[in-house]
Amino acid sequence: DSQPCSASDGACAACEPGWNGTRCDRACPLGFYGDGCKEKCPRCRTDESCHPESGKCGKCEPGWSGPRCEQPCADGTYGDACRFLCSPCYRGNCHHLTGRCVCQPGFQGESCNSSCSALQFGLNCSS
Repeated sequence: DSQPCSASDGACAACEPGWNGTRCDRACPLGFYGDGCKEKCPRCRTDESCHPESGKCGKCEPGWSGPRCEQPCADGTYGDACRFLCSPCYRGNCHHLTGRCVCQPGFQGESCNSSCSALQFGLNCSS
């Protein structure tokens, strides 16, 4: 609202982040934020929009974290607010959404602790 505007039609050269319109008097529409409201809101929880200026979310979709929900849950955690602990994944990684082990090629099982059987190989021993 402190940007210089045209004396003839009120149009502003540039609005503050989070605002748009010829007089910079309209907040960004839901789902958008930032300069000119051009940035799309990240993975905020369903039915929750991000902050119109910063893009920060109050809550993230399950499996995501960070101010803008741009980072998957840290290793060893998953789910809503990344508050669930994964079971051990010996030859793989815990999926940030489901908590299930995603095995490295050549391994299988709930904990990725079994090698592929003879004549099997690859991801989940599917080849």
